[in-house]
Amino acid sequence: MTDRKTTTTTVRNRRPRGGRGGRRRIPMMGLPGAQTCLITCRVPYGTVSSGTSGILSVADVSPTIQGFTEYSTLSSLYGEIKLMACTIVVSNACSSASINGRVMMGTQMQASAASHASTPLVASQVENLARVKYFNVGYSIFDRAINYRMVVPRQLDWADISRDSPNPPTPFAGCPGVVYLYGDNLSASFQYIKIDIIATFMLRGRV
Repeated sequence: MTDRKTTTTTVRNRRPRGGRGGRRRIPMMGLPGAQTCLITCRVPYGTVSSGTSGILSVADVSPTIQGFTEYSTLSSLYGEIKLMACTIVVSNACSSASINGRVMMGTQMQASAASHASTPLVASQVENLARVKYFNVGYSIFDRAINYRMVVPRQLDWADISRDSPNPPTPFAGCPGVVYLYGDNLSASFQYIKIDIIATFMLRGRV
């Protein structure tokens, strides 16, 4: 697996509005002068290969902010976090035209970066997950990246930025959920795909 490096793509600060003209002051949970920051980051997860039995399985693709290089700086400025959106980008890493296969992926909401299944997975652990997507892999048929939008619960609670992955996984707060991937009947010990994680976080308050 490659080292994780991050490129920040979007940063926007937000402050409570107040005054006349129909604007209302947004309460900040009793934190005087608290600010919010919306930030989008990208980090490479790395390449994924099949095992010796021809099974490809991944169970730790997670949007935890602690996997991003900005974490140290952001955690010194903000105390709370919640996930707004996450896209998993899957692209081809196969160099052989004769190597093909089929992989499925889905969001496991009963897991987090702090608590998830071990690998190798089995098909039933993925095929019944939320927002399952199937795609073909192989040099000759994988001609464009796949953008998979991870399931993110609405109205997530805030979580301490140092504990953004809930453990136990519910109730949902911070940055819950993990994307699982599974494929079988593949060529053994062969590199198939590359994964990148793009996540948008809302940060709040000062430590």
